[in-house]
Amino acid sequence: MPNVFNFSDEEFLNVVNRICSDESPVGDEYIPMASMEESLVMDRLDSLGVMMFFIWLSELFGISDKLIEEFIAKELFTLRAVKIFVTEHATRTYDYSEAEQMEPQ
Repeated sequence: MPNVFNFSDEEFLNVVNRICSDESPVGDEYIPMASMEESLVMDRLDSLGVMMFFIWLSELFGISDKLIEEFIAKELFTLRAVKIFVTEHATRTYDYSEAEQMEPQ
């Protein structure tokens, strides 16, 4: 396991799409995001899905609830902004192959 978050944009996009697909409302077809400039909340996830997404980030990357809450309060939900946040605050990370194998709890 690496000690520095170093996912490429494409890898981060793939992991986010996997999490969002798992957290999208039941019965809704999830359309994967294709750009780091897309927003998590624009017709992608309901409020519960957004909350679950950030719980996933907190657990995966060891980011404190306080920092997650501060980030959410800014209401800047592009994937680029989320990746920058994770890069700055991750206390643990995985390589891409490890992240691909993680299953929702």
